[in-house]
Parts: sequence; C-alpha cells; structure tokens
Amino acid sequence: MVRSTKIITFIKIIYQSLINTINHDGIEHAGYLSFLLMLAIFPFLVFFTAIIGTLSSLVDIPLVTTLTNLIINSPWASFIDSLKPRIIEITTLPPQSFLTIAIISAIWTASSIFEGIRTTLNRAYHVKNPPAYLLRRLFSILEFIIVIIILAVAICTLIIIPAMWDFLEKHIVIPDAQIISLIDKDLEVLRSTILYLFSIVFVSYLYYSLPNKKQKFTKILPGAVLVLFCWAAFSKIFKYYISYFPQINMIYGSIAGIIISLLFFYFCSLILIYGAEFNYLVELEFKEKK
Repeated sequence: MVRSTKIITFIKIIYQSLINTINHDGIEHAGYLSFLLMLAIFPFLVFFTAIIGTLSSLVDIPLVTTLTNLIINSPWASFIDSLKPRIIEITTLPPQSFLTIAIISAIWTASSIFEGIRTTLNRAYHVKNPPAYLLRRLFSILEFIIVIIILAVAICTLIIIPAMWDFLEKHIVIPDAQIISLIDKDLEVLRSTILYLFSIVFVSYLYYSLPNKKQKFTKILPGAVLVLFCWAAFSKIFKYYISYFPQINMIYGSIAGIIISLLFFYFCSLILIYGAEFNYLVELEFKEKK
C-alpha cells in the first residue's frame, strides 16, 4: 500500500512538473537558452582551450587533444555537425594572443549562458526577489570560472587513468593477452562511468549554485539524474528523427545544420528546466511530509 502510494505521488510529480514547465514559460525560455548557448559556445571554447593549452605546455600533458577527441566522439556530436569544423579549428589552433587581448569580452559573453539559466531556474524555484543585475553577472562570471575548473579536472582525470594503465602495462608483465583485453574493456567502462559522474556533478552544480535560493545538495540530485536520463533518451529519439525524416533539410536547405544544432540545444534546455521544476516539487513534497 505504501509503495503504491509512493508510485502514485511520483507520477503526479512528473505530471505536475510538466504543467509547471509550461505555466512558467519554460517552452519560451528554452528558446532563449538555446540562443545564448549558441552565442556562448565559441567564446567558451576559445577561452577554455587557451587555458588548458597553457596548462598542457606547463605539465606536458595533451589536454587539448583530449578535449578535441571528447567533442568528436561525443554521443551528441552528430547534432552539431555544422559547428564541428569551427570547434575543431578552435581546439586544434587556439589563438595564441587570446589571453591578453579578448579575455574580458569572451568571459562576459560565455558567462551569459549562466545568467540565462539562473533567470530560468529562479522562475522554476519561485524566487521572488533576485539580487541586482550587476551582482548576478558577477556571480555568473565566478560560476563560469568554476565550471572551467571542473571541466579541466574531468579532462585531466580521463588522461591520468589511461596513462596509469600504460605505465603498468609497460612495467608489469601480464602474460595473458585475454587478461589485457578484459582490463581494456573495464578501463573503457571506468572512463564512461567517470564521464557520467562528472555530468551528474555538473548538472547538480547548476541546480545548486545558480538559483538565488539556499538548497541542500542532496535535494537537487533527483532532478540531475532525471535530466541525464532524459538527455540520453532524447538524443536517441532525435537522432532517429533526423535520420529518417528529412523535413528539416527540405525546409531549411543549406542552414539545416544550424537549425538542427539549435533544436538540439532547445530540447536540452527544456529538459534542464523540467528537471528544476521536478526538484522543486520533490522538495515541496518532502517538506509537507516532514
């Protein structure tokens, strides 16, 4: 009886989260976020590549190469085919003078996406009186820098694990080739697990730090996990759609690639907003029972 009640409550929260997303103009705000993401992605990559390029030269670790491979081999790479040439150009040939010339402009533009997400999440979390605009922008820049650090740590982690295995493989004799093959498979699973965990940390960080509301980190985990699950499911559905239904190419012609990227960003933003609405209702339900 108790289990069935919990299931019914969970279904109600899922449904009400969808209604709240619509009522709080989430459908419209997702379009706003997709535009900001398209606007911010290149300044973000230029700044980030310049940073990790500098780190690579200091520690002699191929961080930029790992970043490029992550973008190319991403499950979502096919949805941004029109952007990939410029992304690869940025990550392989970063502007050498960037850090001294355009750093302020790039940080301001790239951090705009954080300000846009904050505005949308404040709506989802029913924040009535957010701080003044300039203070919010300062927070957005700080959060942008924190995200840079998180991503740099993630890339370093993905490099260190294979490097450790290569070292062990060279200095420790493993006679059975089958054992090596099994370890390589386990290593790939470990890399995927690390990426998934960093993704949860990243989405959780957005939900925890961006809204102008005090929260417990554990309270925002359900929405973060739900968002990642929905992103994975949506990417498979969207990939099937653009493969078998050519309406986008027929309507938009030569700019279809840009439209596909915008549509992908739009639905990912919508799912992110939905996750925030879900978190708010879960927290509300928990408070009422408490």
